[in-house]
Amino acid sequence: MKVSIIVPAHNEEQGLPATLASLLAQTEPAHQIIVVDDGS
Repeated sequence: MKVSIIVPAHNEEQGLPATLASLLAQTEPAHQIIVVDDGS
C-alpha cells in the first residue's frame, strides 16, 4: 500500500524539521510527503 502524507504548514521553520523526521521514522514508509503552505 502506498501512503501519501500532506502536511499543512505556515511559518513552521522551527517545527517542520522535527515533523518531517517523525514522519520519515514511521513504520509504514510514506510514498510521498507533501508540505503545503496553508496561508493561515
